[in-house]
Amino acid sequence: MSEDEDHSIGISVDWSAQGFKGHIRSRWLSALDLLGARRVAASNIAQDRHTAVSQALTAAQVSLISAARQAVEKEVADDPNLAAKLLMALGRAERDAENIGGALDFALQDLRNDPTSSSQNNQSAEAVDPEVVKRWEHYAAGATAEIAREKWGKVLASEVRVPGTFSMKTLRLIDEIDGDTAKLFERFCANRLGGWVPEITSSLNFSELKELQEADLLAHSELPSTVDLKSVTLSDGSEWWALSDGVAQALAINKAAELPGIDRSNLSFESIRITNGQLKLGVHVLTRSGSAIASIIPQDGKALSRLAAAMRQKTTPDEIKIWKANGEPSFATDDVHVSST
Repeated sequence: MSEDEDHSIGISVDWSAQGFKGHIRSRWLSALDLLGARRVAASNIAQDRHTAVSQALTAAQVSLISAARQAVEKEVADDPNLAAKLLMALGRAERDAENIGGALDFALQDLRNDPTSSSQNNQSAEAVDPEVVKRWEHYAAGATAEIAREKWGKVLASEVRVPGTFSMKTLRLIDEIDGDTAKLFERFCANRLGGWVPEITSSLNFSELKELQEADLLAHSELPSTVDLKSVTLSDGSEWWALSDGVAQALAINKAAELPGIDRSNLSFESIRITNGQLKLGVHVLTRSGSAIASIIPQDGKALSRLAAAMRQKTTPDEIKIWKANGEPSFATDDVHVSST
């Protein structure tokens, strides 16, 4: 088999195991195998054996293709229309392979930059779902623009980190969502904390929120949704409400403070309120698809600080603090409640 023939088969992907943990490496290899991608293997005996087998199968495929080519040449010699159709099909297959390869390169880059995930758990599957990979390949094949390849690369990288992140429905939604809605959702997610965004920092008007609901990115509920901040008692005996960003910071509000400007009525629907001694935030909740898509949208890590700034404008600024995590217990909560008041 010549070098040119080897490079004309499948998708060529340069890959290195450096910095990858076992689960991530296994899932990435599994995804490449499902996609028929050829890779530069890690330097170990098991992987070398796998590569040798793959090369042998490729050689057999090339031989079959060569025999089929000779048969096809006889048919197309007397049928120009058939020849034209075959040329179009080959051109399309070449473009598809180039698009998939580009998306795979972005996926690999994303995994190298962040080989693990804060949301990853040890119960995740050993390999990504073949049906998800097959559908991903279908969409990535049409990614001719660089930005589209990067998008699908991030999708695959997220799925490799935590299999099950993207459903078939979510993949279809990513493919079908229009550019304006995508930009709107990206702006909305700048202030995302877990699976929701505080009303006070959402920066979207009613029609924009409705657009995201109709796109199945935001949950629609007849009653407002809220998040309760957790109660925390410090070593000095002081009591606080606290909410973390799940990474390095926590927003804290002194329970003993008067907090003028924050509504304490049991029938209140304000974006920040204290009901029966519990501080509540009105929130917009992401759907499952919305949460999955949000996971590939980068954040600047300042969502909690912007929430604190918005709260300070409503009440006594000095009573609202930002704590550094410093190994302290996490105060993050994704417990979203639908108000019945």
